[in-house]
Amino acid sequence: VLVYVETDKPIYKPGQTVHIRLIAVDSMLRKAEDDVVVEILDAKGVKVFKKNLHVDGMTGIDFPLSNDPNLGVWKIRVLRGDDTINQLDFRVERYVLPKYEVKVATRDWVLPDEKIKGAIEAKYVFGKPVKGEYLVEAYRYVGRWDKYAEAKGKIDGKAEFELPPVEYVVASPHQQAGGLLLNVTVFEKNTSYKQTVSKMIRVVPSEIDVKIIPEGSSFKPRIPFKVLIVTKTQDGKLVDKAVKLVIQKISKDDVKKEELEVKTEKGKKIIELKPEDWVESIAIQAMIDGKSVAFTMISRAISKSFYLHVEKVRGDKVGDEYEFKVYYPKGKQVYYEVVSKVVVLFTDFV
Repeated sequence: VLVYVETDKPIYKPGQTVHIRLIAVDSMLRKAEDDVVVEILDAKGVKVFKKNLHVDGMTGIDFPLSNDPNLGVWKIRVLRGDDTINQLDFRVERYVLPKYEVKVATRDWVLPDEKIKGAIEAKYVFGKPVKGEYLVEAYRYVGRWDKYAEAKGKIDGKAEFELPPVEYVVASPHQQAGGLLLNVTVFEKNTSYKQTVSKMIRVVPSEIDVKIIPEGSSFKPRIPFKVLIVTKTQDGKLVDKAVKLVIQKISKDDVKKEELEVKTEKGKKIIELKPEDWVESIAIQAMIDGKSVAFTMISRAISKSFYLHVEKVRGDKVGDEYEFKVYYPKGKQVYYEVVSKVVVLFTDFV
């Protein structure tokens, strides 16, 4: 059962009510039921709310904020037993109409050894440029947000800045890249009034984004298993690129490593693996110019009897003749059905 959590908006003011909705579905996205615990932590990490809930498809919670709460990022956690199965952040802030608007222009991604360059623009709501000073604070994520650099200077409507390379960051299990956070503050010259904006930048290992996409969540021994390699620019355009794959076949007692050089065509390449009986998991690491750019781990499917595998050979659209290849042990008989929605159109055996 998958349990999703959402709020009616991302930012709340003190005294407002946070409307929370939980949705429970199965792997086919059909309505499901589950028993969970919902916790809310304030900006200082203090647990301020806890409730046991039975989710029957969908349920809601209303959480009123006090008139003087801790300001910052609050967290909603959904737990099943002692395990956190989902989490959502929302902000609690006092809203003040800005006297001027601050914009930050940078690239959306950066390499670890690359300097970060950007431009700041600050204008009053009536269009006149803001004169004063700016401060750029750079935070890299290393399990926590760590300030590693800053830049400051004078601004007359516009200014440019440069920061040293981030060098290293870490990514969470749900992220494909590490994070860099820029907090940019512009101080008005005469009143010292300040306005701050933030921008997130992805820290990526290469200019090429590589995805390793297995055909399934598990493999079956002695049965061909396909893996799709996709290469794109960081802006999302498919590009041809030579990629080195380091493939490790792992058992309890042994690890066998092999290397495979592939080149994508129109940004894609399919490779085929045929794991031996002793293999329990397969690790695939993609490398470009000696740098690791992607990694995935695939586990062996578990069967108490034998393995069955179906592979489509041809057929893509209405009117085509479809052909399938079936892998199964010698001496076994395979029965199959062709089903449209809930109607069996054809059945036979081989």
